[in-house]
Amino acid sequence: MAATIDSQRVSADLTRIFLEAFFDAAYRVPAVHGATALRVGPNSQESPYPEFDADHPMITLEALARVARDALRAEAAVTSLVGKAVRGGSVFSTQNETRAATLETAAGVIAKKLVEHEGFCYYQVTEGKSAIAAHDLNELGQASVATP
Repeated sequence: MAATIDSQRVSADLTRIFLEAFFDAAYRVPAVHGATALRVGPNSQESPYPEFDADHPMITLEALARVARDALRAEAAVTSLVGKAVRGGSVFSTQNETRAATLETAAGVIAKKLVEHEGFCYYQVTEGKSAIAAHDLNELGQASVATP
């Protein structure tokens, strides 16, 4: 069975693709090997685009799963709230389904990307500090001691 194509789906998908790419580039989200971002030559003044290394992830997989889960929850909540506002009888009602689908998708994706970024940074800083401290202690020849 062929999927139907309509303006709501197309506008929402194009909005999602654009915003996902925009925020990934702005936040320099590490790319998998072979991604387009890694093949584009960096500007001489910029550092090369970061590459994701599965053998040495920047945060633990548990933390990454939590960040993804929280981001998807934020997207769902914001999409739902904006959808109600732009479709209901409120002041923000558009009376246009294509515009409503675009607005709710944009709001949801922006919320998701912000939660992803902040969550990733939080875990990178909190987990990175403990890893750096343990590494420094081992370099000094001291055993790492758990503190209460």
